[in-house]
Amino acid sequence: MIMQATRSSTPPRVRTRSVSFAWLGVVPFFAFAFFFLILPAATLMIGSVQDKQGNFTLDNFRNVFQGVSLGVLATPSEANLFGLSIRLSARTSSVSN
Repeated sequence: MIMQATRSSTPPRVRTRSVSFAWLGVVPFFAFAFFFLILPAATLMIGSVQDKQGNFTLDNFRNVFQGVSLGVLATPSEANLFGLSIRLSARTSSVSN
């Protein structure tokens, strides 16, 4: 006995695309990353090549290498504290596992 395929009279079902909301779980992560990582980093990078009037300049980098912006360490006691902090950090990181 040979079986023949029968065609049904109903048309084939058209599959509708359902919207997936699985990506909503990562929205808080991307919002946090944008507002607390990307935006501040971009602000610093753009500000590093601008002068006080907002014009493009590379003088900020030249001043760093000339020691002009290191005026924070004006007094010897502040320079000693900075050196102490660096030594303490080095010792702590060499002792940790």
